[in-house]
Amino acid sequence: MNTLTPLSPTYWSSIMGEKLYKENVALNLCSRKEEASLKDGQIVDRPYRADIYVGKYTKGTALTAQAITATSDTLTVDQIFASLIYVDDVDKIQNKWDAAEAWSSEIVTRLSNQIDASILFTGAYYASDSVDYNDIDGNQAAGAAIPLSVSNVLKLFTTTKRKLTNSNVSNANRFFAMSSEVEEILLTYLAGRESVLGDKTGESGNIGHYMGFDLYVTNNLTGMVRWTPTDNPSNDETLIIDGVTLTFKDTLGVTSANVHIGAATANTLDILVAAINAPSTSVAEDTNTGFVALSGSDLAKAERGWFAVDGTTYIDIYFKGGSYPVVAGTAQATLTYEKQLCLAGEKKAIDVVIQQNPSVKMASTVSAGKDGMNILPKALWGAKVFHDMAVRLLRVEIDSSSY
Repeated sequence: MNTLTPLSPTYWSSIMGEKLYKENVALNLCSRKEEASLKDGQIVDRPYRADIYVGKYTKGTALTAQAITATSDTLTVDQIFASLIYVDDVDKIQNKWDAAEAWSSEIVTRLSNQIDASILFTGAYYASDSVDYNDIDGNQAAGAAIPLSVSNVLKLFTTTKRKLTNSNVSNANRFFAMSSEVEEILLTYLAGRESVLGDKTGESGNIGHYMGFDLYVTNNLTGMVRWTPTDNPSNDETLIIDGVTLTFKDTLGVTSANVHIGAATANTLDILVAAINAPSTSVAEDTNTGFVALSGSDLAKAERGWFAVDGTTYIDIYFKGGSYPVVAGTAQATLTYEKQLCLAGEKKAIDVVIQQNPSVKMASTVSAGKDGMNILPKALWGAKVFHDMAVRLLRVEIDSSSY
């Protein structure tokens, strides 16, 4: 048999493999008017007034003066995300492709995705009301997620429309940010007649207009799961959040992601919530404290997306940008309220201030004894739903347990 393979050359492509990224939609929905106030500084305050009422006046009878009060309401620019890479000059000379350009461009895109996820989470979490299963079917439990189908998708839109109208939200500039699953069911209901949705606006993620809403499709929504342990976890049992394993321990030890078991289930949940919300900070073991910080990519994942709320007998875990949250583990528990949080309301009800758009700085490392370049992309922003804006937003809770 001939052996001629060594005579066949290998050629390099003129391009590197291309990656797919999430499409950002949130800035289409936001107000950025406070950016002018925060050219410097960190906090802008937009105080709100307490409600006042009017009553009947009787001639010759003195009215009683109502107290009028105002409350501080602040937006803080406190979200700072970055990444650092190093490219040696030897590689810069010998590589066919520009590694610095390829990876810095990717990081900038991922920073933009992070801003998008942060805004969508802020809108959904701080919306003053929601649309749940009980809203579209009064026979269902309040708080239950909507198992969306072709038979109830119209009711979803009419209910969302009604709740906004009943809150005195203007019909103008309404939006609905949905997942691809909701879009699929809507298009199936419309029998594939996308023309019903009218012309697209050209904005990222926009698929048209329906029932008075500008429609946006995104896979960067917030996901949410309620985790309810059946008892206080035992030693070495685990909770796996989005692929990151947290291990419950009688004695804390020093292993990353160990969580101390408290005196009672409620105490352990307190420790767990603190660990999720501050994953970079180890806490010394005591009766009802103790956590060993996450590190590396696990820490980065937690800081990008996790947020927990303590419910005493359960915790609600939120995943920013995680439309499809995954929670598992050996600790005996039930998962309920597996939700995909779509968002509807009036545009510009979410305020965002971006003090530094995702951008790249480069610096030589010669002074450190390396002939190369450090490359550091970074972004700096804050997002807020002010008090008067919360009523203009609805969190639309879709059952994601089968997604």
